[in-house]
Amino acid sequence: MRIREKIRLLAGAILLMGVGAVHAIDYDWTTGTGDWLDTGWTTNGVAVTPVWDSSADGNIIDGTMNLTPSSRPTSTIRDVYVNPTSGGSPVLNISGDLSGRTILLGHSGSSGSATINQTAGTIDTTGYGYIGYKGTAANTYNLHGGTWNSSGANFYVGDNAGPTGTLDINGGTLNASGNYFGVAHNANSAGTLNIANGTLAHTGSDYFTIGRSGVGTSTIGAGGTLSSTAKLLTLGYYSDGSATLHLNGGAIQHTASGSGTYFLIGRSGNATLNMNGGTLESSAQRFAVGYYSSSTSAMNLNSGLLKFTGDYFYVGNAGSGTLYQSGGTNETTGLIIADDAGSDGLYSISGGTLTASKYFDLHTAGSVFEVDGSGADTIEAGAILVRADGTLRFKLDGNGTTLMKAVGGYHDRGIELTNATVEVETLAGFNGTVGDTYDLMWTDIGFMTNDMTFVNNSGTDFDWDIVSKDGGEAFQLTVIPEPATLGMFALMGGSIVFIRRKFMI
Repeated sequence: MRIREKIRLLAGAILLMGVGAVHAIDYDWTTGTGDWLDTGWTTNGVAVTPVWDSSADGNIIDGTMNLTPSSRPTSTIRDVYVNPTSGGSPVLNISGDLSGRTILLGHSGSSGSATINQTAGTIDTTGYGYIGYKGTAANTYNLHGGTWNSSGANFYVGDNAGPTGTLDINGGTLNASGNYFGVAHNANSAGTLNIANGTLAHTGSDYFTIGRSGVGTSTIGAGGTLSSTAKLLTLGYYSDGSATLHLNGGAIQHTASGSGTYFLIGRSGNATLNMNGGTLESSAQRFAVGYYSSSTSAMNLNSGLLKFTGDYFYVGNAGSGTLYQSGGTNETTGLIIADDAGSDGLYSISGGTLTASKYFDLHTAGSVFEVDGSGADTIEAGAILVRADGTLRFKLDGNGTTLMKAVGGYHDRGIELTNATVEVETLAGFNGTVGDTYDLMWTDIGFMTNDMTFVNNSGTDFDWDIVSKDGGEAFQLTVIPEPATLGMFALMGGSIVFIRRKFMI
């Protein structure tokens, strides 16, 4: 081919590339209050009449802009920015419909505050969602009515260090179908997610994170619903991330299932989940408090329903995990405490109901299960397995403790205390006298107590025994006299004889 012909073909290709190319046109709103179709928009400081098409960006720099049913773009536009580059406090009020690519609050150079208030209408966007992208502004999206359908790949509430991002859903609905939804995404970022009387439905397949590498906070109240199909729903993803989630009502629904699906309270970072009402349901393969070794995390179950239908529920997988239950209901399959060597886990129950269809498994020396008084309604599993120096701790109040039960015999196993430690303490109000008995555990299958260690940390002397009771066997304590008292009985030719199988002080 001749050189002249090559040049001609190249020039034609360049010409074709230029045809149809879209260059964004920025329309700026910089002051005052107006409706979307009003005059007052500028480009590079020059007043213009915008053409709201797929090349148009609406940039609210300051003032107040109202997007209403009668004053809105009727075509799909490009992007909407609420970006206080001059340190102002721009506000966008939405009550009408809008279609575009991206909604972004707080871009480079932003300071001051940026706010979007949506009370009605339907927003459809196909690009990323950003509430707090760059700069230092305080960025807030109040979704108090209407619907936002976001189909872009990612959605961020607090993306980078500098700005803050807040998404407040109260009466509205956010449908996010991208694969990633993140609150406090990058290092030193800060994001807040609040849901009450509204819904956030995440139908992406990959991740939903609060506190990936930043500081994330979320509160879900009455009437609020957070649902996600993500394979990994996590609080505190990386070691520099942290998260706090308050479930005060409403519901969290995590419907991912099968191999490689997780609900993690502290993956590598630190996290806390406070459950004061509502419902948390997960069908993931693994649910954990303190998953990797760098995580120190906690859950407080005070009220509501925690329902896990997956395979493994960890309190301390490789990290440090605690779960304090003072009320509510925990329905799980298998409960594992401190799974890996070097991990530690504590499950302490003082109220509510705990049931495991399979087992309680105290897996390593760092595992502790604590029954704190008699306030819990039910503590029951198919089998109770304590091994590798795990500890069962019972704190007796005036009524003893809630009875731990192994019912049904998961794989024909009852209560196995091989190499376990059973600790006993007494609380204020305990008034046991010599001869009183207290049942700590019961099973319809049987006990194994090989190499079990009994530790009495109370001021009362107890003996323990395995006794037949109610068609099964019970681990029973009996209050016995102090050794000095026994000596006095001997000196006096004592008329009371105590026969004990084991004498533990």
